[in-house]
Amino acid sequence: MGLREGLGKVAAWFQPAYKKIDEWDVPWLRDACRGIWDILDNVTKKKIFDFVMLIHEKYGEEMAKEILDRVLTILHLKKPE
Repeated sequence: MGLREGLGKVAAWFQPAYKKIDEWDVPWLRDACRGIWDILDNVTKKKIFDFVMLIHEKYGEEMAKEILDRVLTILHLKKPE
């Protein structure tokens, strides 16, 4: 591994998780947020990600999906289906 690769791995480790949308292991969350990511600031992105992941961990995927859907609807960020 070269110096550039090593530094890239270190930088990636320090990069906040909410900026790694394509690497999320929660496909439904990635898909739900993809359309809004361009219009939200980084603080809001992180808060949404952290909140939804906490609900996912504590109450399960279905509850997290339902809450995210409601939040996006209330904020008028949900794309029409």
